[in-house]
Amino acid sequence: TEVVSKRKSSGLIALLVGRAATLTTMASPKLPASFTFSTTSTVNFPPQFQNRDVWVIDPVAKTSWSRSLEGASGGFTTNELNAITPANNQFYQRGERLYMTGGYGLQTAPDINGTFDELTAIDLPGIVDWVIGGAGAAKDHVRQISNPLFSVTGGAMYEMGGRTHLVFGQDFRGNYN
Repeated sequence: TEVVSKRKSSGLIALLVGRAATLTTMASPKLPASFTFSTTSTVNFPPQFQNRDVWVIDPVAKTSWSRSLEGASGGFTTNELNAITPANNQFYQRGERLYMTGGYGLQTAPDINGTFDELTAIDLPGIVDWVIGGAGAAKDHVRQISNPLFSVTGGAMYEMGGRTHLVFGQDFRGNYN
């Protein structure tokens, strides 16, 4: 799952969150018969495949930039970073703001996965400028609030009639096994 957002005023495309595919899933849409889930979340959802980078693409100039959300330049706590980089979150863009909710991933406690309960708003012009070389921290362009209403993974998020709707999905607690 990768969130793709277009900054309308500049034509730039921002890519963030999600997980990189593993060789097993890339090679075949079906898992091998010998594949089983582990009771260890870091085996089923390895942290090294969690995307913690933001990419900005200029399709006209055929140029791209990337920057990690980790460390001092990101400015996030561990929990904030985990909540902004899950798999299977819901998202939609309104103007130059990207909204994301929930998603499934590594919680702050070691070896535990679950559904996040955050609503995240990302200022696209700010985060794009930060990636391309702006000063400050990525967190300066991100707002998050927590509420159990946002604990949804695998659903969808739509704006209809001036209201935002979270549809379908689930609130999965614990590790897949």
